[in-house]
Amino acid sequence: METFQKNVIDEIRQLKDKKCHKYKYNLTMREKKAIQLLQHNKEIVIRPADKGGGGIVILDQEAYPTEAMRLLNDPSTYKKLRKDPTEEYIKEMKELTNKGFDRGILNKQEYEFINNPTPRLAVFYYLPKVHKNQINPPDTDYKLHKTDKNNDKSDTDYKLHKTDKNNDKSDTSCQGRCGGRFNKKDPCHCNRKCEKFENCCSDYNKVCGGGASNKVVGGNSESKHQTDTDSKLHKTDKNNDKSDTSCQGRCGGRFNKKDPCHCNRKCEKFENCCSDYNKVCGGGASNKVGGGNCESKHQTGNDISKDEIKALSEILYKADVNKAAESDITLHKQEMSQNTKEKEDLYCTNLSMKIFLKGQHTKLFIALLDNYNRKTGTDETFTEKEIEEQDIFFQEIMKTNVMKELFTFFHKKGMYSKEQEFVDDLKKMWFGLYSRSSGEQDSCGFEHVFVGEVKKGKVSGFHSWICFYLLEKKGMINYHSHNYDGPWTNYPDVLGKQFNWEGFHKEVGTQIIGSSPEFDFAVYSLCFISRPGKKCTISMGGHEIAIQTYEWTKTSYNNGKKYIATAYATF
Repeated sequence: METFQKNVIDEIRQLKDKKCHKYKYNLTMREKKAIQLLQHNKEIVIRPADKGGGGIVILDQEAYPTEAMRLLNDPSTYKKLRKDPTEEYIKEMKELTNKGFDRGILNKQEYEFINNPTPRLAVFYYLPKVHKNQINPPDTDYKLHKTDKNNDKSDTDYKLHKTDKNNDKSDTSCQGRCGGRFNKKDPCHCNRKCEKFENCCSDYNKVCGGGASNKVVGGNSESKHQTDTDSKLHKTDKNNDKSDTSCQGRCGGRFNKKDPCHCNRKCEKFENCCSDYNKVCGGGASNKVGGGNCESKHQTGNDISKDEIKALSEILYKADVNKAAESDITLHKQEMSQNTKEKEDLYCTNLSMKIFLKGQHTKLFIALLDNYNRKTGTDETFTEKEIEEQDIFFQEIMKTNVMKELFTFFHKKGMYSKEQEFVDDLKKMWFGLYSRSSGEQDSCGFEHVFVGEVKKGKVSGFHSWICFYLLEKKGMINYHSHNYDGPWTNYPDVLGKQFNWEGFHKEVGTQIIGSSPEFDFAVYSLCFISRPGKKCTISMGGHEIAIQTYEWTKTSYNNGKKYIATAYATF
């Protein structure tokens, strides 16, 4: 009660302090009277149209609650609560905001604003959509206009009248929708893919300049190629015009020989990028771009030579002070053959625990390994704790000389201006989720490379020797044999293995043995950034080995950057 009284007093004081303003109405008395009559008409309900635009919808009084009940009775969207959850929400919000305040995330003003002492339940309402009913769309819209009552100019009445549906820019038209993203709720579409799926709006060719040869939604026949006589000159806003000479909405798009310029990574190689490729897509084309008069100064992996990669990998190799010593690991490699017959012998018969005590980052790396479901097709989601584990892991490995050397190299190349920019990019390329199977976000580069996955009954990825050791120790891995043994006599070494993971077979899988987690991260990231989708030759202790990386091309981040699909040593 005290809180209520305080709020009322505060509002009265605010009203007292406010200066009164006299507004000049632009409506006549008759127009205001007409609006008031509509407001008090109990037979209709007046609501603003969904998606804004200033539209007003007038419904029969019975239609509004009927539609509201239809929405509320949809079990896929709403469910009836057994009790008022407000108290539980208050308690949960209090706990979260206390943590945020204690950690300095929230200041006092923000903390008090979020913690409302007198919360109330939200009021349910809905906004009707204009021309959304695909089964029985309205033929007409209505507007208010003045009529002469009994031809007497002194007595004016107001009535609703029909408007021309053809002039209405609805979701069945491409007006203002050219190049828009796909929305499954729309009855027809206005982008290039609608030509392929034969679901373009009937005015797609006319409004968007499309060349769809397939049937369009709402049309009675196949669209005909327009002639020059069909076109009209009109003004366009140069900055807003998304044409085929711009990368607006086209980043990462497939090559089309009809386009005058292109907006994917290969355009850098063939020197046919659109002039705004670097600006819009975040590209780093060092070659000339189509429509450009000068070369871009932004560096890419193409500017890094093979010798530079070898030299840097040797620096990383020497900087890896957390790698295993010869006495730390005893391996039982068994015979080198293609024979995959199961054996009971352990691959690693002795591993010094001091390897896991050399750096906090190794412990943090192990903590990341249990955050995934190995079966593709199962949606992966990160909890707040798991995201925090990722952040702390990067904080720790960036303290090592290995990762410092890698960042310094890319920084001097002009590829990253700050260390945090580099870390953010690494996190996205390694931990960004994408789908390898049925549409679920079921995979990421880290899971595939370091943890391993099972797809169609076979093991894929799994290139971490630490993860392999831990699972073998638990009896979940049965090592068979090897088909490659590197020339190194100390660690890191490279071995090609054949093994069984709880009934799932891995025919060939290489692992860098005895290396630290930061070294693996560094060499895989080096090769992915400098030679994405290609073999990249590195050098360790004077011996060369190739690292093969692949990009995930179906989805991207940051205007066309690719996630890591896989990375592994090859021979």
